[in-house]
Amino acid sequence: MKRVILLFLILLLSSCSRGNYNLLNKKVIAMENRISTNSINIASNSKRIDSINKRLIAIEKRIEKQREKSKTYDNIPPAALIESVDNVQKSKDITSINNKNDKAVYDAALKYYRNFEYTKAKDAFLNFLRVFKTSDLYDNAMFWLADAYLHMGDLNKSEQILKKLIAQYPDKPVTKCGKTDAAMYLLTIIYGKKHDYSNKLYYQNMLKSKFPGSVYAKKIESKTR
Repeated sequence: MKRVILLFLILLLSSCSRGNYNLLNKKVIAMENRISTNSINIASNSKRIDSINKRLIAIEKRIEKQREKSKTYDNIPPAALIESVDNVQKSKDITSINNKNDKAVYDAALKYYRNFEYTKAKDAFLNFLRVFKTSDLYDNAMFWLADAYLHMGDLNKSEQILKKLIAQYPDKPVTKCGKTDAAMYLLTIIYGKKHDYSNKLYYQNMLKSKFPGSVYAKKIESKTR
């Protein structure tokens, strides 16, 4: 109706001929089609804009969550954070070896030692001692752990472990599948490196008197001749 009125007005104002009317009519129709097409495009674009806005909002929320997490870690002292990560790693290691028997884990740790990979051997024996507290190989693992520390240059740590081994297993030498006599011998070496000759002599005498037939006692005898 509006289009008819518009055409009527145009005809009155311009006194156009019938041919001009038809031409104008086609132009008006073309304009209406373009307007209709543009309206459809605008509606479609509006939907896409709404979708993009929703995605941007979701991204902003994720970024905000990351910021909150960052603030949480910023409030944790570095040492505590490192300890937390270390505990997680230890937990994973322990969970991993819990599914194996003590002999398999012990042999794997000893393989590191025999390949001169003392840091790996140390870590492996520490994990063994955490998990297999009632294993018959516990004292052996203590000895090799102490020896690994000795090779790494940590005499004090090695000394502490060997003394603990002797206290916990006073009567379990190599002949009984233990390491008590070997631990005493290793202590004489440590005290020799420390130039602590009184303690070196103390453990030499303890080894010879307690385990006179031990291969380690014989080593002491051959060195003192």
